[in-house]
Amino acid sequence: MHSILAVIAAFFFLVGLGLLAWILVSIIGNIRRRPGASSRKSRVIWRVIFPISGILLIVLSQLLFWVDSSLDAYTTVQSSLPLGTVSFHESGSSGRTMTVALRSNSSEEMMQVEILMRSNAAILEVETIRFAAPFKIFGLTEYYRISRIKVIDTRNPSPEPLYERKIQPKSEAVWTVLDEIGRFFPIAKTSKFISEPVFFKDGAKIHVFSEESRILLADIE
Repeated sequence: MHSILAVIAAFFFLVGLGLLAWILVSIIGNIRRRPGASSRKSRVIWRVIFPISGILLIVLSQLLFWVDSSLDAYTTVQSSLPLGTVSFHESGSSGRTMTVALRSNSSEEMMQVEILMRSNAAILEVETIRFAAPFKIFGLTEYYRISRIKVIDTRNPSPEPLYERKIQPKSEAVWTVLDEIGRFFPIAKTSKFISEPVFFKDGAKIHVFSEESRILLADIE
């Protein structure tokens, strides 16, 4: 969780809740006393502007809480640490399998995703979210995650994958929302890019790194 963003979300929620509570108390107070105690202008302020402001602040706080929790599925890039590790294994009972161990901001332990390989290669897709410079004061920088694995047959000229596996598909929603908002407001720059084919080799292990808009694959000796 990004503490600064969570604190801001909590602040907006409490202010919005406070405004609505203040309006409720004011309405009850006005019912008990004679009308006309306040001017028409002040009535408009606390009966219209304040409730709308309170509701908008609460909605905004929930959006920030959602973004904060969704970013836990991503990881920030560190040159010394990979986004994930790919390993291959073949056995008589289960056949060819590809295991992807993923880093994330939510846990120090790597999440394991296992995929049955019915072909000779796979392609990794990475999602990126790069927040604009002003948002760095909220602790928001650049975020990456391996979002999809596409199993391909390099002997087949068709560009379509044989099948694909989404990783943590619920986390894709925050990327989609920020991508749509980015068309109108430059909050964040979103992108997706794919790796070169990763060929199956029993016992092989590969680190997956991200550098700007490309994926780097490094064999583990």
